[in-house]
Amino acid sequence: MIFEYFQSKGYEFIGFDDLINDLDPKKRYAYVTFDDGYFNNTRILPLIEELNIPIHIFV
Repeated sequence: MIFEYFQSKGYEFIGFDDLINDLDPKKRYAYVTFDDGYFNNTRILPLIEELNIPIHIFV
C-alpha cells in the first residue's frame, strides 16, 4: 500500500496543524488529502486509523 511505501522511505505523515509549524527541511513529509468522494473515504478510513495517519478531507 502507498502509505507503507512512504513510511519505508522515511516520510513522516503530518496533519493540517503541522503545516503552520516550522518543519525541518532535512526531513521528508507527506500530507494526505481527499477531495469529496465519500465512498472512497469510508473505504480507506480503517487503514488510516490503523496506521495513525492524519488526513484532510476537502468537501
